[in-house]
Amino acid sequence: MTELRAHGWSDRILAEVVGLVSLNLLTGAFNLVAGIKPAPDDETPDAPARQ
Repeated sequence: MTELRAHGWSDRILAEVVGLVSLNLLTGAFNLVAGIKPAPDDETPDAPARQ
């Protein structure tokens, strides 16, 4: 943390990064447990096709 602060990262930004990563991990875990999969039409146009 001290090194990040030395590079100009504020405590607010560091807390935001930790929060976003945690939310992403929890959302992914919930989707796995619930068996939720994205609909085929939810893919972005520039994403490679799934095989």
